[in-house]
Amino acid sequence: MTDIKIFLTMYFNELRYNFESKSQHVSRKPALGYDVFQ
Repeated sequence: MTDIKIFLTMYFNELRYNFESKSQHVSRKPALGYDVFQ
């Protein structure tokens, strides 16, 4: 169970990092409702 927790944490951190780095380039396009956070 601990391995799954670590995997999920790393996975979501990766997703958040990818979204934050890409949001600067495609900030005009709403992606899955994430434009609310910009």
